[in-house]
Amino acid sequence: MRLVYLTTKTYPGSTADHAYVRFLAHGLSRAWDGVFELVVRSAANVDIENIPIRIVHAPRRFRSAWMFFWVPWYCFRHPAKDGTVFFSNDLNLLSASILWKKLFRHTYIVSDWHELSGTWKDRFVARRSTLCICTTQHLAQNLIAATGTKKPVEAIYGGVDMSAFALPPIPRSALALPDAATLVGYVGYFTTHGYEKGLRTLIDSMQYVEDAHVVLVGARGSERDEYAAYAEQRVPGRFHIVDAQTFTRATAYERVMDVLVIPYPDEPHFREYGFPMKTYEYIAAGKPIVYSNLPILMEVLEKRGVPFSPGDAKDLARAIRTAISTPASPDSARKEYSWDAKAARIVAAIQSHI
Repeated sequence: MRLVYLTTKTYPGSTADHAYVRFLAHGLSRAWDGVFELVVRSAANVDIENIPIRIVHAPRRFRSAWMFFWVPWYCFRHPAKDGTVFFSNDLNLLSASILWKKLFRHTYIVSDWHELSGTWKDRFVARRSTLCICTTQHLAQNLIAATGTKKPVEAIYGGVDMSAFALPPIPRSALALPDAATLVGYVGYFTTHGYEKGLRTLIDSMQYVEDAHVVLVGARGSERDEYAAYAEQRVPGRFHIVDAQTFTRATAYERVMDVLVIPYPDEPHFREYGFPMKTYEYIAAGKPIVYSNLPILMEVLEKRGVPFSPGDAKDLARAIRTAISTPASPDSARKEYSWDAKAARIVAAIQSHI
């Protein structure tokens, strides 16, 4: 059986979705017992050299329409006697694959859901997928409720490159961080879909945590200056704002923190869909974790961290103080969240439903 991972991404690329596709494709290529291909628009990146790649030279503005006609061409040129599975988190590519599906025998659609679009595509794809895979059980329940799909829906956790956490640690001084201070950190982009990720609440909370410094890693554009100005008013001399880093460099920051925080606000995106992949990085770093007590986060972190009420700076300070006083012990199950483990569970789900 052939597994075809469809995306219109171009590489190199620096978004979280680029990283997700690349890392998961590596895992699937190792886990899949058959022909595997990752379909991209272009590729010039050493990080994906070891994945079987098919490049589709689709124009950027009309890439979805281009792929609509590419799908049947691919099926005609590469028939698979035991079946072809199209896998993607792109609703446009999934819709195109579904529309052509009836013309080809043994063609299956596996949709990978990170959020709902709120459009007709949610219902169209979910009801016609062979299997729906979601990042959390909360999202799986939302998908079923919103689309009424009767198809199998499975929540599959995980997504972290464990090799980065096996590298020799980088000293704090090499990261321009103080050696003696207690460091409370956040690592990741500061905004998503136009929403701020609760970082001002984190800064505010440090007014109630004595002798600790807040470290925010992931600033883009003018964000470094904006957050530095905000922090200077509230915790002068006890903050460090760092620009966005490569994945390996970002994990170096995670590994030197005393506490890692996910301060998401209680907003619809974060409450219903926004499960952060940094959760698995934080677990792999082996540090105490403080997180907003949103159900979507509690699925993984309920027994692995200290929750607080979103948007409440004093309650966040209380959770940080608790985390500082009760250091995390090594998590023996953290390898369960590697990309290879996630890919293996996806492959097992595909095999059980096809």
